[in-house]
Amino acid sequence: RMNGLFDYFIADEMHQLMSNSLQGHAAHLLMKAAKHCLLLTGTLLNGYASNIFYTLFRVCPNVMRQEGFTYSDEMEFARLFGVTSRESTFEVSRGRSSNRVGSSREKELPGISPLIFTKFLLNITAFISLDQMTEGLPDYEEIPVGIDMDTTTAAGYEQIKDFFRQRVG
Repeated sequence: RMNGLFDYFIADEMHQLMSNSLQGHAAHLLMKAAKHCLLLTGTLLNGYASNIFYTLFRVCPNVMRQEGFTYSDEMEFARLFGVTSRESTFEVSRGRSSNRVGSSREKELPGISPLIFTKFLLNITAFISLDQMTEGLPDYEEIPVGIDMDTTTAAGYEQIKDFFRQRVG
């Protein structure tokens, strides 16, 4: 209903917004309501291929579908563009291998294929270093300013200090 309502949607730390969560869904709705999106992050990947799966599905769903993925294919994406490990455990009953009973589970390990960059990110991503962004900005200086506590807060603070001094001392 709100497609194109906003001109721009700008989200910082977008890697925290794009998970399979209600927060991720809300960010996606805002993206759909905007004509242009600018998603900023200093942590595009955390070392695992699945970390970028939902981001890609929200940013370029047509490309993901063309690659054969559905919204529930996170582990399949990790198998193709990351590193996975399958661990199997078996019990052999009566010494015969034909009577094996076992289970296996698959888990994702750190590692990302460079194909993620060429297939998905190259056309939609700008990689900029902090030095390139700060060029031309004025100098920045932090000046801490102390503020006295009000009497109620100061009294509570003193009580806490006294409590810990008694326990430690």
